Amino acid sequence: MFHQSLSLSANHVCSAGVSRRSALRWLLQSAVITAVPVLSGACRLDSGTNPAPRPSTAAPQVSDTAAPSTPLATVRVGSGARTLAGVGMYVAAERGYFVEQGLDVTLSELAASDVFPALGSGQVDAISSAVGPALFNAATRGIRLKIVAPMTRHDPGASSSFFLVRRDLVESGHFRGYADLAGKRIALGNADTVGPYILSRALNKAGVQAAVETVLLDFPEITAAFANGAIDVAIQPEPTASASVGRGLAVKWREVSDVVPGVQNTVVVFGSRLVNGQQEVGLRWVTAYLKGVRDYYAGILKHGTGRPDIVSILTRWTPVADPTLYDTMGFPFIDPNGEVSQESLTDELRYFRDKGQVTGPIEVEQVVESGFVAGAVQKLGRYQS
Repeated sequence: MFHQSLSLSANHVCSAGVSRRSALRWLLQSAVITAVPVLSGACRLDSGTNPAPRPSTAAPQVSDTAAPSTPLATVRVGSGARTLAGVGMYVAAERGYFVEQGLDVTLSELAASDVFPALGSGQVDAISSAVGPALFNAATRGIRLKIVAPMTRHDPGASSSFFLVRRDLVESGHFRGYADLAGKRIALGNADTVGPYILSRALNKAGVQAAVETVLLDFPEITAAFANGAIDVAIQPEPTASASVGRGLAVKWREVSDVVPGVQNTVVVFGSRLVNGQQEVGLRWVTAYLKGVRDYYAGILKHGTGRPDIVSILTRWTPVADPTLYDTMGFPFIDPNGEVSQESLTDELRYFRDKGQVTGPIEVEQVVESGFVAGAVQKLGRYQS
């Protein structure tokens, strides 16, 4: 289902026109990256059963910032689905911030199981990653990685992930509070994200820790499961959360921040090349990224005049091409000064250990590197919110 939505989004981008000087290119792939050329000035998506990975330039136009006279430094970024989490990168691409920093950034779609192998093998230089057991386990297996910048964090009033409850349960009065989670069938998107951690905290709050059934579904499949009555509750992020609500299937009952305020959900992770070999290139990437994050923060979270343009960028980079749908969405907090919540990471790691999902000797301090953000903030100045 995701690939279908992705195809529609890419086709939208093609119809809008693609710049040959785009600072950020998207390679659509279903497996670990292979050496493939990037198409310039064209978009192509191939359909069919188990298609071979095909490259596609699916980047919108960037500003006319003059490219540096020296060759651009290449940075390869691996990511999963195109979601709100990547907004800082999308904005940095469209507004030429990567080019300003002398960078040619390629963003490649990877299956979740391929992200850390690609980082460890050097096939990508950085990844956008969910905070889950795989992140910490990769570090214990000797993959040289560092969390260098934040992506989504769920704060009260600034959250893009929700507890959704089937509409009929709410309207009939059969679901009122956390205690009503008891006996329910609850959908989570992935066992290697913060979903199980958040659900555990909700069940602790309700005192019904062992009295639920959980199922793992892709986020678009959660909407279908609500439709056929296969689930009662789900932890679902945007944009699929609003899709479930828009079809009249479910209610956004609570933000996940109601249970765990300030939970760090996704982060930017650098691999060995940027951490140990070319730190200056890494610093330039984080600088451009933070400029994109700040534009998002000002336009969306601070309700600034730039909001329509940020929404327009999101319509080209995510599967949601209708700008009016963003009026119903929740948006996540992304720190404009690049601070990662180590308190949240520590609590999440403690949970993964308690569940036996992380067994190696690893601490949060070993996987967080704040130097890139510190350098970027020094160059940009501290953002006053």
